[in-house]
Amino acid sequence: MRNIFAHISSVVGTFNNVIVFEKAVISNLYRIQKSGYNLSLIIDDTLLNEPSIQQAINILNGEFQFEIINKPESIAGHDYLIEKISDQLIIKTKEDTKTCSDWNEIYNYLKSNARKITHTRNTNETKIAIQMNLDGNGVYHVDTGLNFFNHMVEQLSKHSLIDLNLKVDGDLHIDEHHTIEDTAIALGEAIAKALGNKRGIERYGFLLPMDDCLAQVAIDFGGRAWLVWDVQFKREYVGDVPTEMFYHFFKSFSDAAKCNLNIKAEGDNEHHKIESIFKAFAKAIKMAVAVNENSDALPTTKGLL
Repeated sequence: MRNIFAHISSVVGTFNNVIVFEKAVISNLYRIQKSGYNLSLIIDDTLLNEPSIQQAINILNGEFQFEIINKPESIAGHDYLIEKISDQLIIKTKEDTKTCSDWNEIYNYLKSNARKITHTRNTNETKIAIQMNLDGNGVYHVDTGLNFFNHMVEQLSKHSLIDLNLKVDGDLHIDEHHTIEDTAIALGEAIAKALGNKRGIERYGFLLPMDDCLAQVAIDFGGRAWLVWDVQFKREYVGDVPTEMFYHFFKSFSDAAKCNLNIKAEGDNEHHKIESIFKAFAKAIKMAVAVNENSDALPTTKGLL
C-alpha cells in the first residue's frame, strides 16, 4: 500500500487564532484514504501542543485514520510528500514534483497515479523490471529475450489497456523455463501490487474467437490461487516457446496474483490457439480490474480479499 506524508501546513492554518482548513481537504483526504493510501500527518513537536493544532487533529480524527510523525524517514519511489510552500500546495515523489491549486487537484493527481507501479524481481536465474499502469492505454515495451513470448505478452498489454514496460534478463543459455516462469510470477505480483486494497474493482472477468480457435478465460481476483487448464497442443514449440510452458506461465501468474483462472481453448492452428488465449486473458483482466464508478465497496461479503 502506498504512503502519503502530508505536512500539517498543507492541511490547516490559522487566521485570527481560528483554525482554517484548506479548501476541500477533509473530503479529499477521506477519498484518498478510501482509494487505498496510508496517511501520515507531519507535525513538529513544537506545534503539537498548540490548542489550534490539537483542535484540528480532533476534527480530523473524526473523519479518517492517520498517523502523526515528526518527519518521514524516507520517501520511497511510490510514496508522496505534500507540503505548502509560499501559499502553493506541492506534491513530491522521489522522481517528480507537482504544484496543485487545491486538494481537489491533489486527489485527481493521486487517483490518476493510484494504480501505476514499478516492480522488480531478481533471482539467481532472472532479473525482471516492470513498470505498469492498470489505467493506461495499452502502450507497451516488452523484452524477454524470447520473440514469440514477447508477442504474447504484448497482446496482454494491448488488449487489457494496461501500460507495460517489461525487461527480462534470464538464463536463456540454459533454457526458456526460468524466463517464462519468473516473468509470470513478476507480472502476477505487479498486478496484485497495483490493485492495492481492491476496493471498487469489478473483480471478475471472456470468450474470444480467432479464426478457427475459440478461447474462454475466466478470472477472479478473489485472493485465492487456482488454475483450471483445458488446452491441448499438438506441437512441441510455437515460435521459440515450448508449448508445455504456457500452462506453467498461467499457473505461476495465478499463484503470484492470488487469482482463480479457468482457461479453455479449442482449434486447429496452434499459433492462433495460444494467441487467442492471451487476448482473452487480457480482456478478462481488463474487465476484472476495472473500477466501478458507482461504488468503492470491496466486492465480497467476507470483508476481505
